[in-house]
Amino acid sequence: MKIATYNINGINGRLEILLRWIKEAKPDIVCLQELKAENRAFPEQQLKTAGYNAIWQGQKSWNGVAILAKSEIRELRRDLPGEDEKFTHSRYIEAFVDGIVIGCIYLPNGNPWPGGKFDYKLRWFQRLADHAKDLVNRDLPVMLIGDYNVMPTELDTYKPEKYEANALFRPESRKAYQDLIAQGWTDAIRTLFPNERIYTFWDYLRDAYGRNAGLRLDHFLLNPVIVNRLKTGQVDKHVRGWQGSSDHAPVWIELSEHDLPRKKPKTTTSMIVVNKAQVSELQNLLAKAPTSAPPLKLQPMKATLVREPFNDAGWLYEIKWDGYRALAVVNQQEAELISRNNISFDQFHPIAEALKKWNANAIIDGEIVVLGADGKSDFSAIQNWQRRKDGRLVYNVFDILWYEGRDLRQLPLTERKAILDVVLPTDDTIRQSKAFAVNGIDFFHAAEKAGIEGIMAKKADSTYTSGDRSRQWLKVKVERRQEVVIGAFTRNSGTDKLFSALAIGVYQKGVLRYIGKVGTGWSGKKQKEMMAEFEPLITDVCPFEVEPDVDETSQYRPRRLGAKPFWLKPELVCEVNIADITGDGKVRQASFKGMRRDKDPKEVILEVPADRQSTVAEADESAERIKKKLLKRKP
Repeated sequence: MKIATYNINGINGRLEILLRWIKEAKPDIVCLQELKAENRAFPEQQLKTAGYNAIWQGQKSWNGVAILAKSEIRELRRDLPGEDEKFTHSRYIEAFVDGIVIGCIYLPNGNPWPGGKFDYKLRWFQRLADHAKDLVNRDLPVMLIGDYNVMPTELDTYKPEKYEANALFRPESRKAYQDLIAQGWTDAIRTLFPNERIYTFWDYLRDAYGRNAGLRLDHFLLNPVIVNRLKTGQVDKHVRGWQGSSDHAPVWIELSEHDLPRKKPKTTTSMIVVNKAQVSELQNLLAKAPTSAPPLKLQPMKATLVREPFNDAGWLYEIKWDGYRALAVVNQQEAELISRNNISFDQFHPIAEALKKWNANAIIDGEIVVLGADGKSDFSAIQNWQRRKDGRLVYNVFDILWYEGRDLRQLPLTERKAILDVVLPTDDTIRQSKAFAVNGIDFFHAAEKAGIEGIMAKKADSTYTSGDRSRQWLKVKVERRQEVVIGAFTRNSGTDKLFSALAIGVYQKGVLRYIGKVGTGWSGKKQKEMMAEFEPLITDVCPFEVEPDVDETSQYRPRRLGAKPFWLKPELVCEVNIADITGDGKVRQASFKGMRRDKDPKEVILEVPADRQSTVAEADESAERIKKKLLKRKP
């Protein structure tokens, strides 16, 4: 994938230059700055003819930003959060494109220094830094691209001494940029060319281009999720030499489809370094929690399914990972992973080995996943890993329950997260799943566009209630899924397949109720693997409360197929995608996703989405009751 940035310096006046360049360079995504055009004057049709979709925030004079892409663009925001006290300029637009969050930036010039324009530049930089801090640790790839109007180092200007009093090179501007980098961003071009003078801008005066008297003002900042895909990059300097061109040249980078090999950093025994301020904060937070021996038996806190996303104050939003839920019990240099059903996950030994390097006593909660090249978790991939050890195994940690003799479950989620920030060791295998105080509806749609299973919504002040299906934690799924018990496999008359469908059910008041069949979602190879699990469980006894007609007709199958059932002891659980549940309680358009060996069949019930509005209101009321109860306990 090729991604570019170009300060076009007037899109209508230089439209031919832009079209000529994109035809030559063929970028997949382009960020444009300095449009110098109102929204109604943006040349959308000409760009569409050239093969690009576009979103833009126009403005006359020296402002205006746009994002072009060959694929679909989903706009996320048209400005940075907050407002400036004096100016309203079109300088930032953010979108979701090809699975990447793209922020297109046109930072104020700030000259002359000192003065009000420079003060505005620093205020804008601070707004950017505040937003960037939220973006950098997202579990999605993020890039902040554009004209930063900053030369970060002396390598970024042909004559440093000339610019000592220039807002582009002032220590305050450079520090603001370095503070961004310190958040965890990577300057892509400087990474590719660590010791070279690379320029992206040449003034129109005094033949600056001919003398190569340039400046590097246009930058790509990449967050940790995407940085290892950085392949190459360059400045299309020759475009600056075209007649009538902008004073900037296009800059581009290429990303690979997956992470490129890199040297792993050396880690200490504890894998983590904390500073004095973090230690002080940690001690203050731990002091709020009661002392306790580690709980002998624990079950993870469960979330309630709701029908639709929402955006309410006091909630945090996370990615819903598509894997196995697991608690990790760490005892100095020993570690054990336990499923929600209290079964050992010893097969995921790379995670346990990574946790053994953490010299601590702790119990944490997270999801074991296998990540694909696109950074997304895939439930079928984790099953393949169990057999072939193929894929990138990761433990995404999102909560901490107990730490060094302190029971943390009664602390609010935000404080448990703060403790996790300080103490959790992270590397390629152990990662912290971040929570974001963002617009929940936008976050859901971004997850939907990225092909992610769904999102979690958690009350920021929620306590951890083991084993409960709480309304303090909610889940919103992009696809509706249902865990089911396999009660039989069926074989149609005349088929040469090992089986044609699975008869599935859920428990209701202690008995297994039939809810239909699933007949798609597996390969021939997968059927053989499943059959090996089925054969020892074949029985003459129907496990369902009422023996179903597994050959019944339906709206979509008006004739009988001669399906014969082979009843199974109800010991296997699988997960299916479904379109809906019919009025008589049957699944519609079910598709097999994978076996769930981490689930107790007796706990599998029909998961009916709760009403979002009443559930959120109930969660808010419940949180207030818990707060009052905890306050009464204090002496």
